[in-house]
Amino acid sequence: SSPRMAVALIGSSGGGAATLGHTEPTQLLQTINDELSKIQGDWCLTHALFVSLHGGHGLDSENPTESTATLYAIDSNETEDKTNKSGTSVRVVQSDILVEVNETCFQMDASIAEAILGGEVKGLICVSCDPGIHSKTLEAASVMRIPVTGSGGSSLSIAVTRFDIQLVGNSGGSVATNSY
Repeated sequence: SSPRMAVALIGSSGGGAATLGHTEPTQLLQTINDELSKIQGDWCLTHALFVSLHGGHGLDSENPTESTATLYAIDSNETEDKTNKSGTSVRVVQSDILVEVNETCFQMDASIAEAILGGEVKGLICVSCDPGIHSKTLEAASVMRIPVTGSGGSSLSIAVTRFDIQLVGNSGGSVATNSY
């Protein structure tokens, strides 16, 4: 069997009213992993940090000190969970006010950056990611020149401008206009 081709995902449920995965973040991450597994070469989601705002609201109009959110994660050491046929174990890290969840996400972002810099992660998916919160991962992706794809036109354009990432297959626009 060929070695796993690890992919990381960073992001959120999005800014606008047409948010992605806000009601079922675990299912969203598992579905992305399932789709990756269909690619020749044993691709899989081994790392993820995903912030989902409660109540199905968009992040653009929320108050970070009042609105609540949950941080979901996938860690590479948890992908051997035999209870899930896809091998992807999604865990809830924290549910709190958005500013606290974002701070935890910022702290945890270093682990994905380390996996990229160590050559473990071969691709990055950005789903309405915050380039400030995920600056370490985006910088690592730039340094290692790994392919980056995703959704969320504003966040991707900032990431390209600030970090000179290698953007591929950009669908552009918002999550409302994407095919996934």
